[in-house]
Amino acid sequence: MDFNTALRNYKNLTEKLIAIRSALDKLEDFFQKGEITEKQYKILRKDYEKELNAIQSEIDALKNKV
Repeated sequence: MDFNTALRNYKNLTEKLIAIRSALDKLEDFFQKGEITEKQYKILRKDYEKELNAIQSEIDALKNKV
């Protein structure tokens, strides 16, 4: 993988990471306001955190390649 491709991939992954963190913040707000149930909150939080960890792993792997 050349440097430019790695950089593009890194930027894309970083943007996804930021979007998921933002979604987690919104999810927390919805839960605090009572707009979603605790069950919904836990399910969605688990899904978001799983995706967050997967993307972070991809970023770490990419850093090791460069």
